[in-house]
Amino acid sequence: MTAPVGPLASQLTDHGLAIARTADIDLGLGYPQVAQPPWLGELLAAGVDPDLAYSVPSKLSATAQAALDGELLEATCRCLGIDEGHAVNGFVTFSGSVALDRVLVSQLGDGGSVVTTTPSVDMVSAMISEHAGVEAIYVAASGPGFDLDVEALSASLRPDTRCIVVSSPDNPSGNVVTAVQMSALVALALEHDVTLVLDQCFALVNPQGNDIPVLADFAAPGLKWILLWDTGKTFGLNHEKLGLVFCSPNVRESVRERLNVLQFDVSRRQKLLFLAILNAAHSNRWFDHLSALVATNLELVRQACLDLPLVASCPDAGSLLLLDVTPAGLTASVFADILLAEKGVGVISAGDFFHPLAPSGALPPGHDHFVRIALAREPDVVGTAMDKVAELCHELGRRPVVPALG
Repeated sequence: MTAPVGPLASQLTDHGLAIARTADIDLGLGYPQVAQPPWLGELLAAGVDPDLAYSVPSKLSATAQAALDGELLEATCRCLGIDEGHAVNGFVTFSGSVALDRVLVSQLGDGGSVVTTTPSVDMVSAMISEHAGVEAIYVAASGPGFDLDVEALSASLRPDTRCIVVSSPDNPSGNVVTAVQMSALVALALEHDVTLVLDQCFALVNPQGNDIPVLADFAAPGLKWILLWDTGKTFGLNHEKLGLVFCSPNVRESVRERLNVLQFDVSRRQKLLFLAILNAAHSNRWFDHLSALVATNLELVRQACLDLPLVASCPDAGSLLLLDVTPAGLTASVFADILLAEKGVGVISAGDFFHPLAPSGALPPGHDHFVRIALAREPDVVGTAMDKVAELCHELGRRPVVPALG
């Protein structure tokens, strides 16, 4: 796969799109690709009224717009299980990517650094690359399970650090920031007067029924905090998505200003549609259904790997799984390329999620050991994919020359 170029280059995005275009079975993109329940299909069919395409002031007053936003944000709070009072410091955006970009800009001002983790999604580095004088500092996760290392995060803070950015559940590891870790992050942010940003877009996908602490529940007086959630990782609708932002009162104005710089108003139709979707998803227990589907596929992949030279991880939550392919004698990037070319199965090399460590600039050990598999699929699709993975592993074992692990 060719590496992308440009200020907003994202290997993860480019590789995911390449897989979507060419794979027979797409286990690359993290968005759900599952059968729509009848209630969702009915809402989508009903939610196309052209009169709602734009929030024309003459048709809807600013007061009415604010009321609609409030209802949508309160519905999101109910789904996330947080106090609906947080809706007053919330914002509706076009997507999670827009939300993350504007949040970062709002906290960075004219410069400074962002402390985040590796492995993690590459959008933080892609977005801040547009802004001169801003630097991303990556802190390696701890151990083979890629656990969050709060002490290492603390040691990486600099006088110019403006915010800490963490994901929970994490992408790609599926690790969850525990309540103890969340309290430690809050204390760290308060001590150094930095903004704590948590991307929790997978928080409603919980295949193992684990506790997934949500940042809003840990808000402390004086803490600068921002919580991000988007609809894409939960519903996977190709052309329908929203990003939601919740924050503390002391950063609300800076976030609002930056959102207003970039974003025109999200359409009234989109807001009404997702207000209905979130309420219906809650009442129809969609989040439980999606979590159960992911749990089935997680066990399916684990069982398949018992007879293969592959090791499946055990994610805490989310809909992603890391597969260690090094026992098969291959780097992850080579394994992913061969699997796509010969078997038509697309997975993401986890190398897309690893970032250079300062000050050496070297990638962390193990950056090319894993592929990421998306589990929010129908079980028969995942089953067929794992059959093809098994075929490839057996064929590789019979080949006289196998690309060696570098």
